[in-house]
Amino acid sequence: MSERRRGNIRVVKDPVDSEEKLIQELMNELDGKDPEEEAKLKEKKAREKKGRRNRIIIAVVAIVLLIAYGCYAHFYTFKTAKLSHTYTEAASNDGSYVSFQNGILRYSRDGVTFLNTRGAAQWDQSYQIKTPIVDVSEESAAIADKGGNTIVVLTKDGLKGEITTTLPIEKISVSEQGIVCAILEDENEPRIVCYDAAGNLLIEHKTSFDGTGYPVSASISEDGEGLQVVYDGATGTDVCSKVVFYDFSEESGTDGNHIKASFDYEGTIMANGAYMDDKNAMAIGDDKVIFYRVEESVEETAVIELDKKIKLAVNDEDYVALVLYGEGEAGYELRLYDTDGEEHMSENFTGEYKHISMERHQVILYDGKKCNIFLASGIHKFVGEMNENIQAIVPVSGINKYVVMDVDGMEIVRLSR
Repeated sequence: MSERRRGNIRVVKDPVDSEEKLIQELMNELDGKDPEEEAKLKEKKAREKKGRRNRIIIAVVAIVLLIAYGCYAHFYTFKTAKLSHTYTEAASNDGSYVSFQNGILRYSRDGVTFLNTRGAAQWDQSYQIKTPIVDVSEESAAIADKGGNTIVVLTKDGLKGEITTTLPIEKISVSEQGIVCAILEDENEPRIVCYDAAGNLLIEHKTSFDGTGYPVSASISEDGEGLQVVYDGATGTDVCSKVVFYDFSEESGTDGNHIKASFDYEGTIMANGAYMDDKNAMAIGDDKVIFYRVEESVEETAVIELDKKIKLAVNDEDYVALVLYGEGEAGYELRLYDTDGEEHMSENFTGEYKHISMERHQVILYDGKKCNIFLASGIHKFVGEMNENIQAIVPVSGINKYVVMDVDGMEIVRLSR
């Protein structure tokens, strides 16, 4: 025990305490720890932990706000298009426009220009086409002279080839590889021909009014080996239509007619048909829509008997969109069917629109400055007016962002309240 003296009092520390402190100091030295530094380290870790917690809270709040804004932007029906930018260099007085390869093809009688979404020309291709008509696929586009003999085939990099036909062109369809199918006019025997991009004749098929009827639509498959042709004709005093699928692959045989399947529809006038993707096709008549599955054989997957007349129709790879006349003051009905013929969406709306397009699962109706946009999910996205008369409108990357082509050039707009 320590001694205690009176007077000059001196306290002698307990040897046990001194020994323990000495041992602790030796242990700290062996461990390389400094009590002050260890305290600072603990304080630093606490601050970092608190900082991480705050950052997580901020991130969660930001995500919640983004989700809330996304839901608002997705479900709200906007009525104003706010101008973000104008690219006047994209203007053209006599041009028409079509969406292609994440850009815009501007085409006229004198040539075609490929524009990016900032209005900058990526390339120009001149030609002389009196009445241009266009068809686009995922990778290729074709512009033909309706009533003439010229077809130009294009990719995102520019001209791929030129084709000269022997008879006047009525309609065209282009595959991913740039193979072009055309319906050529002839007084007695209209012809269906297919060319590669270099202009080499691949297929020539003669039709007759007394046999198959008159070809009103031809659509080539993505791989360029299948062809769907819609014919209109008559049997006695009744109208009838025929939808024929041809197979021009190497496995199709050498019998000459290449017919894979044929379907007859009495009392119906067919207006159009198309491959929706490599395995699904459709045909639209005055009173019905038919869906087909094209594999080793061709089968009807659905025949939709319509109870209303069709005003406008368009399709993409997943849906067929129909604008149907309403009854009384009901205006119109927008109806979507998927590739199996299942009704996917039905929405009523009012207003007159002459044009319809479908991009990124959005159905866009427009006429003059007026515009009406529906999502395939059934959301009514926009109803209102743009700044100028719309020549084309395409959704682009970004929330509620669109490219609008008008007489002044290209405008970037964002939908707002």
